[in-house]
Amino acid sequence: MESTGDSKVDQITQLKTYLSAIVAKQEELKKALSIKHEKAVAARRVSTQIEGGSLRNLLVERDDENHTVDVVETPGMQKRLQDYCHNVEELEKELAETTKLVNEVTVALAVITGQVSS
Repeated sequence: MESTGDSKVDQITQLKTYLSAIVAKQEELKKALSIKHEKAVAARRVSTQIEGGSLRNLLVERDDENHTVDVVETPGMQKRLQDYCHNVEELEKELAETTKLVNEVTVALAVITGQVSS
């Protein structure tokens, strides 16, 4: 029969493994979000300017040089830009949820660790 101490040690090990997996996912989300956030800001700006009819060309960087390209609104372009921004918002929510999970697991781990050492 397993003692209570062994059971708590197993719980601690499981929580640490779970916490490591969540933190790894959180770091992955942070990296993806930082890139996508910059793109979403640009997409919102382009979307607003296209919608208002004020955008005819766009300055882009390619091969470390700036180039001006003509913007031609294609069917569904506005919707794709809005969807991209929405996807970034969903990533932000997922990151907030993983942060909450990390905090909850950390608290649970601290409580169990405190009980084992008592």
